[in-house]
Amino acid sequence: MYLQQILPDTGLYDWAVQLLKIAFPAEERRDDAEQLKVMSHPDYRLCAIFDKIPVGVVGYWATPQFVYLENFCISPEKRNGGYGSKTLQLLSSSDKLLVLEIELPVDELTIRRKNFYLRNGMVSNAFLHIQPHYRKQDADLPLEVLSFRRPLSQEEYNVFRKYLDDNVDVITRKC
Repeated sequence: MYLQQILPDTGLYDWAVQLLKIAFPAEERRDDAEQLKVMSHPDYRLCAIFDKIPVGVVGYWATPQFVYLENFCISPEKRNGGYGSKTLQLLSSSDKLLVLEIELPVDELTIRRKNFYLRNGMVSNAFLHIQPHYRKQDADLPLEVLSFRRPLSQEEYNVFRKYLDDNVDVITRKC
């Protein structure tokens, strides 16, 4: 398995955007214009997850301190094939701290999703966390922060939050 960066002017880009629309509700992903805009940020990567063919998509931000998984999904027809676990192993092989957000576990699906991440080495963090806004009109969306192998310190969380506010949140983003 490997990741292949996706550029906006390819058919793979259209496939990836459609998969993100299937996998995430509107408040948890960018609209088409914002997705194109963020592609030019030097820290952001949109990648196809390949196992001979594309099986999923990951959008992430690589910083000197951490890798933040903004979106991570496997194609519906490829789910339960071990691709999610293998992708997390691949992404966590870096020396950088791997961080992601999930919905609060309140129903069977969100509990199963959290348990998947916990089985794959992620740990919960107790910080009160609001997702970066993907549209100016988005309401605050509380999410749980997970990190790989160990919890974040308060200082690490503060660096993470500041990075999100300065680079990811459309309301405050400088680019």
